[in-house]
Parts: sequence; structure tokens; C-alpha cells
Amino acid sequence: MNWEAVSAISNILGAVAVVISLAYLAMQVRMNSNELQQNSRHIEASTYRETNTAFLDWFGLLADRDTASVWAKVLAGAPLDETDKVRTNALLSILFLSFENYFQQERLGGVSRKTFTLPTIAGLFAVPTISDWWDAQAPRIFTPEFRETIEALRQTRANPVPD
Repeated sequence: MNWEAVSAISNILGAVAVVISLAYLAMQVRMNSNELQQNSRHIEASTYRETNTAFLDWFGLLADRDTASVWAKVLAGAPLDETDKVRTNALLSILFLSFENYFQQERLGGVSRKTFTLPTIAGLFAVPTISDWWDAQAPRIFTPEFRETIEALRQTRANPVPD
């Protein structure tokens, strides 16, 4: 066998090795891609569950008769005593922090579901106590991105587009 034949066989074996390596690499990339998709779905489901748990906890607070009574006063626009104001602050802080958490998760791509519905939040601002609370507390509690989104929502609600 001459050197040219050896070289040709080496080139063929090298090409076969490259094809096998590329096939293996493609298989690994596909497996990794599937694993990343599964992890992404798991993270989204966990985030969604945690956010829903926060909302359920908030609604669980309303199972307490006194707390539910305060919330009913807030929604009715009834006067609040000092204790009621403290409870209202706590309730609204928990509620809007839950909204902000979901807003941030959606913004960062952690969740893709559109359960963070701005119209639902917009309805809350029809209640003067909630609107006043937001004006006083939002700058101290919430991120600028969330506040800007809510403020734009409030502006849209205040100035609806005519049909």
C-alpha cells in the first residue's frame, strides 16, 4: 500500500469521524433543548402556582369576618377608623405586591400566561380609598416599572378612548 492510499483512507476515516461527531452533537443539542423546555415549563408552572398561592392567601385573609368587614367598607367608600386604615394598608400592600410579583415574572419571561390582567386592576382604582392609598404608598413600595404601568392604566381609565 502506498502513502496516497493511506492518506485517502485517513481522509475517509476522518470524514466519517466528523459525521459521527456532528450526529452525536446534534443529538446532544436536541436533548439539551428538550431539557431546557421542560425546565422552562416547570419554572413557569412553579411561578404561576406561587403567584396564585399569594392571591389565595390574600383571599384567605378575607375569610376573617373583621377583615372582610373592613374590605367591604373600603369597596363601599365608607369611613374607616384608624384600625381599619392599618388593615386596609396591609391588605392593599399584599394585594398589589402580588400583582407586582406577577407583573415582574411576566416581564422577565418567567411566565407567559396573561393572567396578570390590567383591566382587573383598573377596576380597583374606581374605589377612592384604593386610589388614594396608591397615590400615598406606591412610590415607597413598588418598582418604577410597575408604577409606570399602573399609572398608564389609570390614565387610560380616566380618559377612555371613545368608541
